[in-house]
Amino acid sequence: GTAAVLFATLRRAGFGLSIAIAGVLSPAMLTNVIFGQNGALTAALLFAALLFAPTRPATAGVGAGLLILKPQFGILLPAVFLALRSWRTIAVAITAAVGLGLLTAAAFGFDSWVLFWTHTRPLMVSVLEAPWPSGHLANGVTVFFMARAFGVALPIAYALQGLATLCAVALAVRAWRNPAFDPALLAAFTVPLVFLATPYAYTYDLVALAVATAIVTAKRNWRFGPMTMLAWFWPGVSSFFGSMGWLLTPFVLAGFAAVAWSELRRDSARQGPAQTSLGPPTTETQPILFS
Repeated sequence: GTAAVLFATLRRAGFGLSIAIAGVLSPAMLTNVIFGQNGALTAALLFAALLFAPTRPATAGVGAGLLILKPQFGILLPAVFLALRSWRTIAVAITAAVGLGLLTAAAFGFDSWVLFWTHTRPLMVSVLEAPWPSGHLANGVTVFFMARAFGVALPIAYALQGLATLCAVALAVRAWRNPAFDPALLAAFTVPLVFLATPYAYTYDLVALAVATAIVTAKRNWRFGPMTMLAWFWPGVSSFFGSMGWLLTPFVLAGFAAVAWSELRRDSARQGPAQTSLGPPTTETQPILFS
């Protein structure tokens, strides 16, 4: 069901069948299904927030607000919306998030939120800070988890994650401030930054990365480069390397982000100075991505 939501979101955003299928039928999706997790749903909400932000601020705001169900994946969204000066998106996102919280309280009682802070939060902190080796850490994909796997002390791991988060925010703001960049490629560039910015994410969350690699590859007339191929396949094998203590996903994310950034600049140069807004790509200007 969540895969269908992702597929429908991508099609609604204007992507052709090839990109939607490459995202849904990917090693990341298989990993997500095996774990019975919600990586497809969070990918759909994240792409809704990113793809619709320039042209449909209310839709983007709803996607961002609902992403509060896994808030660690929304770390960069305020920076993106501020870079776009999309105040309406921010207002709608806050409204959607508060509304979801109130709906939760109405359905399950306000005690559910109290228990979240008194019971669930300490439990999740203990999961996050568990010493290596812990079984779940083999599936970790963040800078924080990588540092812990390499034996780095907890305070230094937090410091390294903080540095990665700040760098991701700065890169996202720089990219989204450029009105000549293609919105689809901007979203693809932002996805790996999202995972570099958060301390808590696992292999089953990388469905969004599969979609991002498909976007970049489609922009290249489906010419698969080594880095895009690695990023697309990586969620299917990262747990194997993680079980041996080689949590290398942040390097894969950074490598793909560099490829996406390069493609952003090349695409902007091809489009020339006439493209001055973040309006929706059309079938005439983007025949590879949109149909």
